[in-house]
Amino acid sequence: MTSAAGHHASEVIYDDFQLKAPDAYNPFKAYGQSKLAQIYMSNYIDRVYGPKGLHATSVMPGGIASNLQKHLPEAVHRDMKENPSTINFMKSPEQGAATTVLAAVGKEWEGKGGKYLENCRPSTPQPLILGMMGYKDYIYVSEKENRTWELTLETLGLQETS
Repeated sequence: MTSAAGHHASEVIYDDFQLKAPDAYNPFKAYGQSKLAQIYMSNYIDRVYGPKGLHATSVMPGGIASNLQKHLPEAVHRDMKENPSTINFMKSPEQGAATTVLAAVGKEWEGKGGKYLENCRPSTPQPLILGMMGYKDYIYVSEKENRTWELTLETLGLQETS
C-alpha cells in the first residue's frame, strides 16, 4: 500500500476518523491519518493473512509534486525548492514508483511483507524533519492495526470471514 511521510502528521482519530466534529478537518491531519491507517491496514493484512500467502507492505514513494502541496505556506514551498535535504527527498514520478514496483514484483520481497519501505529498502524510525527519511515508531502497534481493521469493516458494513 502506498503510504507517505505524511503519516507523521496525525494519529488515527478513532472516535472521529471522518473528522466531522466542528473545526476537526485539516487537510494535513486528514492526509496524515489516512496514510497512517493505510500502514495499519497493511501491517494487519500481513500479520493475519501472511501465513496464508497474502502479504502487504507499506511503501513511501518520496516527495512527488501533487495538489496536496497547494495547502502549504509559501515559506514551505520556498524551503522545498532551496533546502538541499528537501531537494534530495523530491523525486520524479518514475523515481517515486521504484519502491512500489520493487515491493510488488521484486524477488527479494516475494513471500514477505509487513515492512515500511522507502528508497527501495526497509526504513527505520525517525522524527519528522522535512526532507528526512523514516517512519514514526508507533506504526507497528497491533492493537491499532486491529482497531483500524475493525473500524474499516464496520464502516463498510462487512464482517470478518475465515
